[in-house]
Amino acid sequence: MIDDFSVLQPDVAIWKSAPDVDVRWAPIPAVAIEVLSRSTAARDRDQKTRLYLSAGVAEVWLIDPNSGSIEVHTKSGMRTFTVDDKVASAAIPEFTTSGAALIR
Repeated sequence: MIDDFSVLQPDVAIWKSAPDVDVRWAPIPAVAIEVLSRSTAARDRDQKTRLYLSAGVAEVWLIDPNSGSIEVHTKSGMRTFTVDDKVASAAIPEFTTSGAALIR
């Protein structure tokens, strides 16, 4: 739950440490990851990303299998990665992966 009117469920949520609560009411994650599809891409990219960031999510990762790109959104901007890149989180420094691992 992001606020009194918005309940969002990312495809993957990552916390700096495991939440010690019922996951249905878990605290705001540090990273929210959405895998885009043709039917959800516009909503994920616009509405959900904005809501996540305004609620305190540090990074929103949008994985687009169709274009082979990963967008990492923060309050200060966006970085784009491809399957050939190493993708690292600034919010959780030990969370690093390859673009290829996310796209496949």
